[in-house]
Amino acid sequence: HCHLVCRRCGRVIEADHDLVAPLERDLAEQHGFEADLGHFAIPGLCVDCRE
Repeated sequence: HCHLVCRRCGRVIEADHDLVAPLERDLAEQHGFEADLGHFAIPGLCVDCRE
């Protein structure tokens, strides 16, 4: 699964692996690289902190 981590408040949202599956596939096809995105964190701002 993928974690969306808010830089401001620290909230962690779990996103489905389907979100990063295209990236995994593209890395394999374009670079021959087998990424392990089973635990993957993306920093950013949650909806509450964006307001």
